[in-house]
Amino acid sequence: MNDSIARAYEARYPRLRTPDGKVAVVRNIPVPRDLGPMPTRAELGLPEEAFILVLQGSGINVDRGGEEAVLAMRDLPGCLLLLIGGGDAWPVLEELVRIHGLQDRVRLIGRLPYVDMMRHTRCA
Repeated sequence: MNDSIARAYEARYPRLRTPDGKVAVVRNIPVPRDLGPMPTRAELGLPEEAFILVLQGSGINVDRGGEEAVLAMRDLPGCLLLLIGGGDAWPVLEELVRIHGLQDRVRLIGRLPYVDMMRHTRCA
């Protein structure tokens, strides 16, 4: 939520206010971290010329869009999809990549520590 939405909630939902009459704004953003220098694509084994797409998360689960993302790669020459994380869709995604011969367009990287995941994301 941001300050303008908080003001709207204050007006619409008076009982949500704190004793000082405000609605608290709690930001759901990651704590800034030093990610070090920007890696090169070569350092990560990524092609220099590809347009890179990233699907990341610990909940890459069935029917949450991963299957469609992999299948879309059939129609996206020059693009590379990085799947970083895990979830119950992983075996399905591996099978889709195999069946459709998308090994050159989809990389199933798996779970990574946060800093390593962000190194890949920064190169996209």
